[in-house]
Amino acid sequence: MSALDKLAACTGTWAGTSRLSDPSMNVSDDSPSTLVLTPVLAGRFIRVDYTWGYKGDPQ
Repeated sequence: MSALDKLAACTGTWAGTSRLSDPSMNVSDDSPSTLVLTPVLAGRFIRVDYTWGYKGDPQ
């Protein structure tokens, strides 16, 4: 199974929590994140859309 096939097997919307850490200030910020995997061009490519936030603002 190719890497593309493995990624295509995960097609759909995934949700979780992202943590951005700033080691110089010893602080971290948790935010909800979403990943959407969509096959395009007859499955020859996989589109990856990823969203997350920082201090409550979408990035």
